Amino acid sequence: MDTLTNRLVWEYLKDDKIEDLYNQSDYNECLWIAKYERSLNEMFGVIKSVATMTYSIYITENMTLEDAANVILPMHGNFHPILFGMYEGKNIDEFIWKQIYPQFEQKYSSESLES
Repeated sequence: MDTLTNRLVWEYLKDDKIEDLYNQSDYNECLWIAKYERSLNEMFGVIKSVATMTYSIYITENMTLEDAANVILPMHGNFHPILFGMYEGKNIDEFIWKQIYPQFEQKYSSESLES
């Protein structure tokens, strides 16, 4: 297995292969993986919920792309790609996964289980 990091957990989870990572890991590593899996799933769910709610409030079926852009672009945050993806009828999961990619890499260590 590659060196166990939070980014590796992200990759396996994004590719829907997290069980493979668990199967390659010992008990303590599995605990560490579960910690990051929960965190990433929570972030994913919050972003998807907020984007869906924002879209349903501000974007209507009859809006042109220009009208939608006039609503979306002034919004703060990193929701632009997600909201435009929703407007275009795309699966927004890839956009969300890109946003929750861990900015800093953290390697597994048994000490990190305590935090």
